[in-house]
Amino acid sequence: MSITLTDLAIRTLRKMQVLGQDQTPSPGDLQLAKEKVRAAHAMLRVKGLLRWTLSDIPDFAEEPYAMLAAMLAASDFQVAIRQEWALGLSIIEEGINMPATGTTPTEYF
Repeated sequence: MSITLTDLAIRTLRKMQVLGQDQTPSPGDLQLAKEKVRAAHAMLRVKGLLRWTLSDIPDFAEEPYAMLAAMLAASDFQVAIRQEWALGLSIIEEGINMPATGTTPTEYF
């Protein structure tokens, strides 16, 4: 089962510690977090690191997406978080270099 954009947005808010485990995000916070997840996806596309679409992100990339989106959203939420950009990118790079074990969806532009 693929993680949804909403799931990733909530995970991003929790990574920034602006949302507790049992809390529900406000519609505005959720929308902003979704925008940052999309921005992280677009950045990965520009860097040539995508082998999937936003609707079928592989398991190994879920946490890196939250890391990247949290870094992009931190100033909007006025929080200071650890610099996880390089770690998120390196996990994505390592993941795409793993040998394929099945079919890989292609994203067309």
